[in-house]
Amino acid sequence: MTIPGLPPRSLALVMLRALRHWPQQKLAEAVGLHADTISEYERGKREPPAGTFQQMAAAMEHRPELVARVLAFAAEICGAVKEDVADTLAGERHQLRELAAGAGRETEGFLLVLLARVQNEEARRLAREARAVLADLAPPHRRRFLAALPDLHTWAVVEALCAESERLAAHRATEARQMAELALWVADRVAVSARPQAQGYAWGFLGNARRVANDLPGADDAFATAWRLWGEGGGRDAVPLDGSRLLDLEASLRKDERRLGESLELLERAARTPGLSPLARARLLVKKANTLRLMADFAGALAALQEATPAIEGSQEPRLLWTLRFASAVNLCHLERAAESAKLLPQVRALAAQIGNDLDRLRLRWLEAKVAAGLGRPREAVEALSRVWADFAALEMGYDAALAMVELAILYLKEGRTPEVRRLTRLAAPIFAAKGVHPEAQNALALFREAVERETATVVLAQRLLHYLERARCEPRLRFEA
Repeated sequence: MTIPGLPPRSLALVMLRALRHWPQQKLAEAVGLHADTISEYERGKREPPAGTFQQMAAAMEHRPELVARVLAFAAEICGAVKEDVADTLAGERHQLRELAAGAGRETEGFLLVLLARVQNEEARRLAREARAVLADLAPPHRRRFLAALPDLHTWAVVEALCAESERLAAHRATEARQMAELALWVADRVAVSARPQAQGYAWGFLGNARRVANDLPGADDAFATAWRLWGEGGGRDAVPLDGSRLLDLEASLRKDERRLGESLELLERAARTPGLSPLARARLLVKKANTLRLMADFAGALAALQEATPAIEGSQEPRLLWTLRFASAVNLCHLERAAESAKLLPQVRALAAQIGNDLDRLRLRWLEAKVAAGLGRPREAVEALSRVWADFAALEMGYDAALAMVELAILYLKEGRTPEVRRLTRLAAPIFAAKGVHPEAQNALALFREAVERETATVVLAQRLLHYLERARCEPRLRFEA
């Protein structure tokens, strides 16, 4: 797709002049040209020479970085150098034809849309640079840095800091909260027209940071504030912040609160957001799969992951690829398709090594144990689970430790190793009582321990306990019937 007869520097000149709201006459006087010459340049009758173009841009006091960006953007529109740019603008062919013809008001409106895109790209570029600097600063110095640079008090910097907070949330909850609070500090200082929307966005990510720190009531309060402010700002056109992220993050909170139906509804609403990219939809599908797994709908979870696969594989984002591969392998194990799960293990190992997160490596060992058990290699599974449940307990991840312990007990019982089961349950009892396993699950574990002591525990009983624990994680009031 091209715009016949309109040179890139002509279009770029129109956009740069519109940005400054300069009449053609004012620009002509500033550079010593006739106004008719400026008009001919902009209508494409002749392209302004490169030197003259730069002289005009300098007269309007545009930064060289912005000028280069506008010119590159104009070249893409005029020449359709990249297919993806042509695809992005495919729905605007009518306006582009109007632009080529030099039409009046409709073209001017379309140019403002294009100009807004350039401005947004520039704002995000500067915000990414600021994010990189801030990430290297000690927390006490970050606010001083931003206070000294009012030009960084923008929605784009809020967006960038929120993205950094979300990245940190995977493994450093305290730093994630600090970065979200910094984003909120910036949001309180953006332009008045954009402030409520920026504040609402930042409050949503602060809610997410509180969630990963297990402050669920605080997270709930943060999301209430986020939606109130987002509504006050219109939540639509003030700034190009993605409101679907608030739905997405709140869905994670509802999942952690075990309000799984609400979580799925929020994810569905987020997926219906107009203009959502394929990768953004894929992220939502991964979260949907996680929620479905907690509801024991393993086939539904696997189907959601398979739908997300093309976009995630195309992204080449290690964390997202890890989540996809790991979750797929776990659901295959639940569906007793261990051989298929085993085929994913090399990729999961490589991604875990690339990311370098200790908790990822621990979950990988747990997955390897599940696969070994499913493939009929009990000795290998026992060795891995013995380490896994103890490591979860040491990290005070009581519920995960309980699940791994019961999986290990099942393997022992299948081999008639009752003394090992007795030692295991005696060792685990005080740990589970102290480390966050809810009362009904503790009662279930106590009933199993009593059966082990009476030597009446069976594989079937242990399997029922495992199934109960997996369900009760989502339904803490569910009772276990021995």
